[in-house]
Amino acid sequence: MKLEELEEAMRTERDHHLVLFLPFVRLKTSCTVAGIEFVPLRDADGKVPSILETALGPLKKILSGYIDRHGKPLDNCVVATIPGRGWNLERDDFRLSPGRRRCCSSRLGHATTTTLGSAATM
Repeated sequence: MKLEELEEAMRTERDHHLVLFLPFVRLKTSCTVAGIEFVPLRDADGKVPSILETALGPLKKILSGYIDRHGKPLDNCVVATIPGRGWNLERDDFRLSPGRRRCCSSRLGHATTTTLGSAATM
């Protein structure tokens, strides 16, 4: 693909969703850092917060590819959300200013960004 084609594809309306999740981090409650709210997929009671309900099916499939130290598939993670917009991020959300880049590169865990295709049920 040529650079021009890639840029054009990025400008067109997207038919996929972007989710940033930390598969090996656990939180009992949400935590906000630098304007990003980190929400546990399952809270302390095992319930899925309403903000993540539409991402539950695809995230369960994605997490099944991760295993814990006992070899069991993961069923929980922490998802980055933007207050007022939710978990469905935009490409521009990953373009950080130099000051925020330092903040967000701290060792909070292994962050993973995944593109959920339009075939996924949301």
